[in-house]
Amino acid sequence: MNDMFRPDAVKTASECTSAPGADLASQRDTAKVPSSDFDWRSDADSIVCQEQPRTAVYRSPTGQVVIRQERSWDQDEDPCLVFNENTITDLIRSLADQIDENCWHAIHDSLAGMGK
Repeated sequence: MNDMFRPDAVKTASECTSAPGADLASQRDTAKVPSSDFDWRSDADSIVCQEQPRTAVYRSPTGQVVIRQERSWDQDEDPCLVFNENTITDLIRSLADQIDENCWHAIHDSLAGMGK
């Protein structure tokens, strides 16, 4: 597993200027990270990843395809979409219609890297 994806590898804003393995104490004085100056509303153009619940796709015991998202703090249950086998092709076609050409290239490249 790549170290940057480990939960304990999460860094604070002041640590993000450091190269992996660098001495953070020596770099803190020269770091130019305006951590307290960022306004999430007015700097919306800088945001590249919106909040996204974790999502799982799996088969139910009865063979249906389930798309399930992790519930948020104000929900009692995980939201789920359940599709019968005979509707999956239409679902995938409709999803594909929503994807632009650049995204298709990224999907292709990702799948090629996985050996699929």
